[in-house]
This record gives sequence, C-alpha cells and structure tokens, in this order.
Amino acid sequence: MFPSTEAMRNMGRIMRGPEHVAIDITNRCNLRCLHCYNRSGVLDESIRGPEISDEIGMALASEIRELEVPSFCFCGGEPLLRLALVIRMLQVIASSPITTPSLVTNGLLLSAYNAKLLKDNGLGMIQVSLDGATPMSHDRLRNQAGAHAKAVLAITHARQAGFKKIAIAFSPTAFNIVEFPQVVRLATDLGATLIRVQPLMRLGTAVHGDADLFPSQQDYLSLARSIKQLRNDYPDVSFEWGDPIDHIIRFSSVLPGFVPYIDIKSTGDIGISSYLPIIIGNIRRHSIGDYWRHGLWRIWSIKVIQEMASFIYADEHFSRRDIPVPVIFEGSNVIMDLIDDRLFERGDAEVGALYRERMSA
Repeated sequence: MFPSTEAMRNMGRIMRGPEHVAIDITNRCNLRCLHCYNRSGVLDESIRGPEISDEIGMALASEIRELEVPSFCFCGGEPLLRLALVIRMLQVIASSPITTPSLVTNGLLLSAYNAKLLKDNGLGMIQVSLDGATPMSHDRLRNQAGAHAKAVLAITHARQAGFKKIAIAFSPTAFNIVEFPQVVRLATDLGATLIRVQPLMRLGTAVHGDADLFPSQQDYLSLARSIKQLRNDYPDVSFEWGDPIDHIIRFSSVLPGFVPYIDIKSTGDIGISSYLPIIIGNIRRHSIGDYWRHGLWRIWSIKVIQEMASFIYADEHFSRRDIPVPVIFEGSNVIMDLIDDRLFERGDAEVGALYRERMSA
C-alpha cells in the first residue's frame, strides 16, 4: 500500500533535500551510440546551452554534502571527460558519511589509474555499459570498433581498484537481446554485482536512426523470462528492470505530493524527469536547498504538469508530435522557474497559461 498523499507531503516538509540527485556533468561524449536517448555529443552548446562551470559544480558538491543527500550520481554524456571536476567534487561529497556517490561510464576512459583515482577519492559505485557478449553486437550499438574490449577492460579495472559495487547497464535491441544471458555470465565473471536493464528508449538518436533497432514485444517477454531465471541462477547478483514510464505515472497521479529525486542537466537546468522536456529551475540561479524549500518536492502536484504527464503512458509517446508535450532533446524545452515565476503562488489556470506560453516560445 502506498503512503497517503498527506504523509508524503509531510516527508517533503521535514526533509532538508532530496534522496537522490543525478547530474549530467557533461553532455560531451567520446562515442556516437545508435540508441543515445539524450543525443550526447550530438547537440552542441548553441542548441543545448553552455555546460556548468567548475565553480558551479563545486558549489553543487558543497550543497550535496550540507544537505546530506543519500545518493548522488555523475551521469552524462561521458562523465570521465570532466574527470578533474568529478574528482574535486568527489572529495567534497564523499566527506559526508551519508552520501553514496556513483558514476556511469561507457568505459573507454576508465584506465586502471582512473579507476583507482575514483575509488581512492570516495566513489561508492561505478556502472559500465555492456551491450553484448561479443564485440559484434556491442560495437555495433556503440558505433565504434573496440568499444566492447574497452568496456570489458574497464570492468576489470574497477574490480582491481577495489570497487565492491560494480553495475553493468544493458540496452536491449533487436540484434543483441538474445545475448542477455551470455552478457550476465561475462559481467559476473568480471566482477559485476548489479545488472541493470530497461526498454530501449524511443528518444534521441534512436528515433532518428534505424527503426529496426527496437525489440519486439515478444523479444521483451523472452527477456523477462530470462531475467526471472537468471535471478535464480545468480542469487548473489542483483537485477534491476527499469521502467521509464513508472515514475511519470506514480509522481503525476499516485504520489503527486512528494518527489524524492532531482535531475540536473549539463546546463544546470533542473528537470522534472530525465525523459520529459519540462525545466523548473537552474542551479546557476538558485541553490537546490532554495528550490526545495519553495516546493520542488511537490512539483508534480502542479495541475498542468499532471495534465502533460497524462499523455505519456507508453514508451512510444515520448516521440509523438501530436500531443501538447514537446519532444525532449530536440531543443524545445518548456522553461519555467519555480522561484522566479512563483509557480506555487499562482492559480492552476495562470500556471497553465504560462506553460502554454513558454511551450510556444
């Protein structure tokens, strides 16, 4: 049973900040993957906007420590392209006994030296993308020869550096989904302790490329059965199935009174979801703590956001152009500011009018 809306609101009032913060520390990338949902490395700053400075990154790190945020993730893009900043931020964030920092990477830059550097500076978990049991499938999806070998080596380096929490992320496609059991075997042999899978997103590069990339419903049913069996075969390994629609439905209708995490773009923009083009602030303008105190924790209770989310109840809706929701990562975000636009001081009709005005801008 879910907690009541009022109980969730009370949690938001009591907590000083979110439970989890993820930031795309850069949108630059050293790969051009066929399935990249946020078009990393493809959209330049003239479209996406300039990335946060090192100074802003360090201010964020200090606030994460002060707010005692339990979980923090360096995402991207490829985070290791800003390794110097990541290390500096880690030194601050990891000084809190409360926070577990993590990082996701394609593995190309995770040398033995870099793996040890991250571990020695407090990184708690590292995730490497592994999209095939063989170079043929992984390198095809990652669009670069040799990417599989470097991913395998990266996992090895992470284990040798002393990481106890090593995750691999598997992106299922029509051509690699049957390899999943072999990918699990390879990953666990290398030292992975967590396997993450979610449906291939109909966003970004994937919808601009090969339509045959996407698995069929039957493929996904077979994958689900495979995961169920593998959980029995590998009892010491955790398996996570990520549903990109789940949080949108939960936050907009079931639990609108409290949202436990914050998604920060490489520009500093704060989004309501990694997959929706609604921006409600920027850490260049105000701190996370200020946004939280002004009601960020209940942002999904705003009626126009709930109405927008009601159009997204299946994966294919993310890229639809016949609904009143812009397509994310196409340079058409709806930008409002929770504090500057006084969203919780306005009525539903006024905020709705502001949303429509910003959407058509």
